Order: sequence, then structure tokens, then C-alpha cells
Amino acid sequence: MAKLTHSDLTQLSSNETSAVNTINANGALTEAALENTLSRDGTSPNTMGASLDMNSNKILNVAAGTASSDGVNLSQLTSATGQVPGLSMIMETTQTDSDQGNGKIWFNAAVASATIVYIDDLDSGGGAISTFVQTWDDSTNLNSRGYIYVVQKASAVNYAVFEIDGAVTDASGYTKIPVNYVSGDGTLADTDPVSVHFTRTGDQPAIPALKMKWDTATADSDQGAGTVFLNNGTISSASILYIDDVDAAAGTSINSQVDSWDDSTNTIKGTITVTKSANAAVFATFNVTGSVTSASTYSKIAVTHVTSVGSFSDGDEIFVQFVRSGDKGDTGSTGSTGPQGPQGPAGSGDMSDLTDDTSPQLGGDLDANGHQVQWSKGADVASNSALAVGTDGNYFDVTGTTTITSINTTGGTGTLIKLHFDGACQLTHHASNLILAGGENFTTEAGDELEFVEYGSGTYRQTGWCLAGTKPGGGGGGAFLGEGASGASVGNSGDIIRVNENTLNTSQTMAATDNGSATGPLSIASGVTLTISSGATFVVI
Repeated sequence: MAKLTHSDLTQLSSNETSAVNTINANGALTEAALENTLSRDGTSPNTMGASLDMNSNKILNVAAGTASSDGVNLSQLTSATGQVPGLSMIMETTQTDSDQGNGKIWFNAAVASATIVYIDDLDSGGGAISTFVQTWDDSTNLNSRGYIYVVQKASAVNYAVFEIDGAVTDASGYTKIPVNYVSGDGTLADTDPVSVHFTRTGDQPAIPALKMKWDTATADSDQGAGTVFLNNGTISSASILYIDDVDAAAGTSINSQVDSWDDSTNTIKGTITVTKSANAAVFATFNVTGSVTSASTYSKIAVTHVTSVGSFSDGDEIFVQFVRSGDKGDTGSTGSTGPQGPQGPAGSGDMSDLTDDTSPQLGGDLDANGHQVQWSKGADVASNSALAVGTDGNYFDVTGTTTITSINTTGGTGTLIKLHFDGACQLTHHASNLILAGGENFTTEAGDELEFVEYGSGTYRQTGWCLAGTKPGGGGGGAFLGEGASGASVGNSGDIIRVNENTLNTSQTMAATDNGSATGPLSIASGVTLTISSGATFVVI
């Protein structure tokens, strides 16, 4: 409002008209000024026509506002500082699991160690709040259902924040809420007026998966409705995943669905992911790498572990998700041949070394080019009824004196072997397994060598011998005349000189059907016997 200024009258005589006009003008100004002034007694009109500028000055003695449109004073503002929208409660420091009275909130331990928040069924004003409080676990995000803020009304710097991590319990007259402490500051003292605010977390997104139950059993048998289990207690070592024929949500049959998880023509049929419903950070992923076998009430799936985090406990609620691999595509056309690469260094399998080829074959006659084809000395063999010659050669020393009745297979049919005997050892003739010269048993002495050909797998025929006690003879050509086993004539006539040693060094036995002779004088070494069976004839010439 502009300052009121009146015009002064200088004289009345000889100027009445001008004076009247001045007085009237001043009256009009006064009236206008009063019309724009607030009345102290509230007489109307008594309202502002525009904003009131206090020009950095105070409004004193302002009453506390009561209506929603009233102004408030400093005292009201101070008492409201730090309050958040929430339930009006009274702090209680008792830590027992029992009702502490109307409007109370308390914990099961010191604030920072609390795992349960207790809230009375009534707020500090007597309003019923239990129905609301018992919805604080409704979020399907089971690991984090929401947050509770407890703030001191007198000063918001004193507060505590908790995360709800379980289901609330309706006690008698109060509610129990499982929590974990998140943060806080200052002190919440006994009887402090506090404001309790709740913020709900969003629901866990729906997972397109089977709801099942984990079982720690590893046996190949049904573990109950809705169960999933492995054939190994260590997840990463499992090769079979078992899954029941019904789910755990409503007992719905899932057998046909599960049995189709091997339908892809790809080597990897698909991927199975098992996730713990209460904590999605715990999971295990497997590739389906084999067939699905339907048992009587469950299915067996051949799998290979891919990755896993955390562990599952018996009875855990889980989600099982399967993602199918696409079928194997058609074979594409053969591409053009690329340029030939440089020749690599000669490997151990070139023609200078045939050890890498276990069955080398010739395309023609082998030309030794002036070199020898040599016998290969194998490891020594202990005499046994079944002589166990090795495959590391074809020339063997035979130790010991145990009678030999057969020889095991070496290189197969057509293989030649030569045996050198270190002592007296009898070989027993067999019509098919071990065919000896003359069809008779033979007892060796040290230094004797016998040669055999494997004419069938593990069956041998003697083809030659060199006896240590026989010296080469001399004289003209010729042969022994005799009779073979069949009675046919053996040998040809001719000149021959038979030479024998003058000492018999190995024990011999002549059968009843044998005749023999030796050129004397002939002596028999100590410990050596010559047995002539009844009917046999032996002559010393």
C-alpha cells in the first residue's frame, strides 16, 4: 500500500472553491487508504488482495494452526521434524516373545542384532493394525519381502532399517516378523514415540518352470511325489537326473513332457536348470546328453554337469526349467579343396620306423637289400603247463623244469618261434595243441633249441630242433630208412655215417615198441638213467 499524503491548505479567504476541492481530495485519499487496511478486530472486509511481503521481518505470536488451511508456528514445525508416513507406535526395550501392551514395538535382541520385530495389534492411538501388518510377507520375492523403517519422532537421526526375510506369524495380540538388520543410527530408547513405515518389494517374476522338491537321495528308485534327485551326492559329479512323474505344485502329471526332453536330434538335447525358489542365486545347470528312460513312476535323464552355485537341502522347493536344443541341421555341401599346406617333418611312423603300425602289410615281395631279417629276442619265459611266451619277440629263453603241455598264442597263425631251454624240461605231445616230432614226448637238456610254427591260434607244430648234446656227423649223402606212424616208408637209401657221443648225459626212456643202438664204448653219466621198457631192444655196437 502506498504511503498516505494529504495536500496542505494555504488559505480559505478569497479561495473557498479551491479549499473545498483540496479537502475533498484529501478525504478521498484517506477513505481509499482505510479501505486497503486490515482491521484489527476482524471487521469485514479483512482479507488480503495480494501477497504479503514481510520484507525479512517476523510474524509474531502466531497461534498453532488446526485446520488444513491454517498456517503453523515454529513449535509445530519442530515437533513434526523427521516424521515419515507410517504407524504411530511406542518403543519398548523388552526383548521377550510376549505382548508388551497396546501400541508397542520391540525386538528379540539389541537393535543391530535383532532377527525378529514384534508389533502390537494396535497402534499408539488404539487403531487396529494387525491385518495390515500381516500382509508384510505377501511378496513372492521370498528372500526379501520388504523393508521396515523405525524412526524416532523427536529426531529422525535416530532410526533403524530391517529387511523382512521370512513369513510373519500371528501371535496372541501381536505379530512376529522375521528380519535381518540393514542399517541404523542413534538410539531408540524405551517409551520413545516412533513412526513405523513399511515398503514392500516387488514380486518375483514368474518362471516358466516345473515346481518340484529337492531330495538328497541318490538311489535309482522313486523318492516320492514331486521330487528331483541325482545319482551322486556331489552335484558336479552327477550323470543322471531323476524326476518324479508328477509335480510338487498340484500333483499334475509331467511324465509325457519330461520324456520328450531327448527328442532333439542334436548331440546335446537341451539344458536343464534347477533353481532354489527361496534364493535364485542357488542353481545347477546340466546338458541333456543322452536318452530319457521312463521308469515306473519317475524318469531317468542322462546329463552332463555344466555349472552350479551353492547347494540344495533335502526338501527345498525348486524350479526345474528345460530349454530344448534345435534339431541337427542337414549336412551342407562340400566346400572346395583348399591349397595344400607345407609338408611337415617326418614323424615316427615313416618307412624308417614301423613301430606305430601294429600290423604293417607289404604290397609286394620284401627286398632285404643285402641286409638280414633277424629273430627278435623276447623276455625270458618261466616253464609252465601253458607256456606263456610274450609278443615282444620270437626267440625266447625258457627257464625252469615244469612240464609243458601247450603254448599260448603269440602273433597268430603263421608265426615262427624258437625256444632255447636252460635246463631239463619235458614237452608233452598233443595231437592238435602241441605236435612234436615223431609224435613223442621230449625231454630237453640245457642248451637245446626247438622251433615251432603257430598253425592255428594257440596250436603249434614242431618244425625243427638243434640239440646241445649232438655233434654234426660226416660221410656221404644218404638217409635213414624207416617206417612212419602210418606204416609208410620213410627216407631213402644211401650212404650215411651215424656219429654219437660216448657218454649219455640225459636220461632217456625207450618204449616197448622201440629199438635202438649206439656205437661203443658208451658210458652213462652220473645221475643219468637209460630205461629200456619190456619189449624194447638196445644194442651197443
